[in-house]
This record gives sequence, C-alpha cells and structure tokens, in this order.
Amino acid sequence: RNAQQAVRGHANVRGLAETTGACTEASIYGLAGDGVGGYLRKPGPPNTDILSYTGGTVVPIVGTLWLVAAYSGTGAADFAPDAATIADW
Repeated sequence: RNAQQAVRGHANVRGLAETTGACTEASIYGLAGDGVGGYLRKPGPPNTDILSYTGGTVVPIVGTLWLVAAYSGTGAADFAPDAATIADW
C-alpha cells in the first residue's frame, strides 16, 4: 500500500504519465534503498513465504501494482493481493 501511494505521489508531483514516466526503485527508495532521497525504505521480506520484492520502472496504470513479490510455500496465495481488487492493496 505504501509503495503504491509513494509511486502515485511521485508521479503526481513530477507530472509523469502512466506507462511512460520513469519510476524506478531509486526514485522511491533512494539510491541506497534506505529512504534517503526517496519516499520509503526498501522493504525486506516479512516472512519465509515472500522471497523478494521487485519495483517497476515506469508509472503503472491505475489498478496495476508497481511493487510485486516473489512467493514460495503453500500459504503464498494468502499473501498475494488481487491486482484487480484495489482494497487488497
């Protein structure tokens, strides 16, 4: 949720267009991923079912996730948001 809000804020403040405006992990997390120069600290996997997170490279269209996770384990589906259901974000 926080990453989605940071991406939208970044795009709105800079007037970036969906699908063409650059929105990299460095833009959102800062160059070192520590939040300095960005909006958020880069997230670490919160549990063993989430292996890693990957941010996008451009501003996504509304209803599309910018930050996606790689899942493992049988309970992984419980953590995956439904991209079509904004309330899951």
